[in-house]
Amino acid sequence: ARVRGALAQVKADGVPLVVAHSGTHRVLARLLGLAESADAIANCRPVCFTPPARSDASWTVEVI
Repeated sequence: ARVRGALAQVKADGVPLVVAHSGTHRVLARLLGLAESADAIANCRPVCFTPPARSDASWTVEVI
């Protein structure tokens, strides 16, 4: 609930930067409907969540 509430307050033109620990990453992955394998990430790993290009596609996450 805290992550969802915080994201609802983000006002950004372009791509917002979210700095958080792996627990927040797990919540973000679930909120975006990503596969369970997207849940596992080490702390201090930058990742990029990319919105779908089409309405019938899914979000993606990439370690950068």
